[in-house]
Amino acid sequence: MEHKKFVLADLHEEVARKRVFSVWAGASYLHRSLSMESARIDLFNVDEAAELLRKWNPSIVCNMTSLQSWWVVDELPKEIWSRLETEAGFGPWLPMHLTLTHRLMQAVQKCRIKTLVVNCSFPDLTNPILGSVGLAPPAGLEMQTSCCPG
Repeated sequence: MEHKKFVLADLHEEVARKRVFSVWAGASYLHRSLSMESARIDLFNVDEAAELLRKWNPSIVCNMTSLQSWWVVDELPKEIWSRLETEAGFGPWLPMHLTLTHRLMQAVQKCRIKTLVVNCSFPDLTNPILGSVGLAPPAGLEMQTSCCPG
C-alpha cells in the first residue's frame, strides 16, 4: 500500500501548524496514523505557489481558500445585510472566493503537475467563471457552514 502524505498549507504557517496538530490529535483518537506537515503558501504569488505545488506534486488539492470568513456578514447591521441580500445577491461575496481560487488554478497550470483540484470555495459560481478562462477546477464541493441545524 502506497504511503500518503498530507500537506496543510495556509498563508499563516502557524495557523496551518495548529490545524495539523488538531487533525493529528483527532486521528490518534481513532487509532490512525497520518503523515502530515504544515506549510506556508501565498496564492497572491503565483510563481512561488507553483514552485511549492511542483515540489509537493499532490495527487489531490482541496481548495478551501477565502479572503473573508463566511460569518463576517453576520457582523453587518441588519438593515445593511438585508439590503445587500436583496439588491446585490452574491455579488459582494463572490470576489472573496474567486480571487484565491483563480490564483491557485493559475499556479496549477503554471507548474504543469497532474492533480485533481477539488474546489470548496463557492464552486457553484467560481468553477463556471474560471471555466470561461480555461481554469475550471475539475471538481467542486459545497461546504456546510453550520454544524447545527436550525
